[in-house]
Amino acid sequence: MQVIGGLATRNVVDVNDEQAKLLINGGILRTDVEADNGFVLIRWRGFVAGVGFYKRPVLKSQIPRYRPVE
Repeated sequence: MQVIGGLATRNVVDVNDEQAKLLINGGILRTDVEADNGFVLIRWRGFVAGVGFYKRPVLKSQIPRYRPVE
């Protein structure tokens, strides 16, 4: 996904540092972006960080959360 994601021109959501942290930690981002409802690419600092599911105005991350080994 990250390799071809840079070529995407539709359904891409650009996020800032704070929004990226929220999504990586499993949070929900409320935003109104120009994207169709459904799966979107999440782009941070020009790099595709992963995939999310967007249903206006809620973006939920599909990025696997880091869980330390116990």
